[in-house]
Amino acid sequence: MKSQSVVVKVGPVSIPDMLDQSQIVTRTGANTLDVDEYNRWSGEFQSDIQRIIGENIAILLPTDQVALSQEIILLPVDFQVIVNVREFDGSLGGVVTLNADWVVAGKGDDKSMIAKKSVLRENADGADYQAYVAAQSRLLAKLSQEIADEIKKQLAK
Repeated sequence: MKSQSVVVKVGPVSIPDMLDQSQIVTRTGANTLDVDEYNRWSGEFQSDIQRIIGENIAILLPTDQVALSQEIILLPVDFQVIVNVREFDGSLGGVVTLNADWVVAGKGDDKSMIAKKSVLRENADGADYQAYVAAQSRLLAKLSQEIADEIKKQLAK
């Protein structure tokens, strides 16, 4: 199968309820989170995560056939990517963590299903929200790379 003809569905993507809001959430202690009323996402955080992973995968494979859907219904695709974000936070000026379980389910003859866990960390390059969000963006890029690498492994079989 040529990688150009690969169709990938990204979704469903789930995130913890605490993160699923318009305000940016940061960690202020081992067991405490801060919801900032003045620093907000421009879109919906969960949808943005799904969109960014999809866009990254489209660049990394390469394919322009990436569908985004929160539905569990299997679409006619070659691979479905399911992501469950367990943790995606950190402290301003500190370490930001992305802890996610993810699955790449193939729809080919072998109908392979690979489940993995990624715990990724990035240092925020500053103590402001811009640096914090930039670290989150780098973490989504790393997760997308891991997912794309797994799809490439499946294609090579």
